[in-house]
Amino acid sequence: MKKAKALTAAIVAGLITVGAGYAWWTDALTIKNTVNTGDLNVKFTEARVADYSGGYVTSVVKPVQDKLIEFSLENMYPGAQETLYARFDNTGSIPAVVDKVNFTSSFLKGNNVNMIKLDGTIKVYDKNNVVQATYKFNSTANNFGKDLQDIIGGKLRVEPQGYVKFEGMNITLDSNAPDAYEKDTLNMNLGLSFKQHNQ
Repeated sequence: MKKAKALTAAIVAGLITVGAGYAWWTDALTIKNTVNTGDLNVKFTEARVADYSGGYVTSVVKPVQDKLIEFSLENMYPGAQETLYARFDNTGSIPAVVDKVNFTSSFLKGNNVNMIKLDGTIKVYDKNNVVQATYKFNSTANNFGKDLQDIIGGKLRVEPQGYVKFEGMNITLDSNAPDAYEKDTLNMNLGLSFKQHNQ
């Protein structure tokens, strides 16, 4: 019995000594780090309508909002054409991709917007003003939102400090439109939402 107590005491003393030595020679390592996420910021910076009707059609472009262009064409007539020029810039720090196209159009008198033809070119530029991609579209106002979504949604990518231009979006009232379209006002809203490039 004495041997067992002595052996137990020796084991306990040994463990205490080893534990004290381990505590003496160990140290905690703490890693502190800061992760900065990128900034996603794409916004419209310019919108204007060029008049090709000889002053008969009046265009009204509301002040550009970050994600929306609102404009109207007044005193339309069959065959009238106006052209929208617009630009949006990636002022963020990460590449951005078009996620959704939001487009609405309506005539003040309730006429069918299917008589409005929309065609043109969209060009993507890098920060050095070099064209990176070109997209062409040709649609009617009824289908433009869906058609443009199919063309650029998830595909159009703009790098930081790059920009995108609608280089002439022609808006034409079909020359075969009935007289009911004369002197009508066309209202249009074009909005784009973006996501980061790797989503």
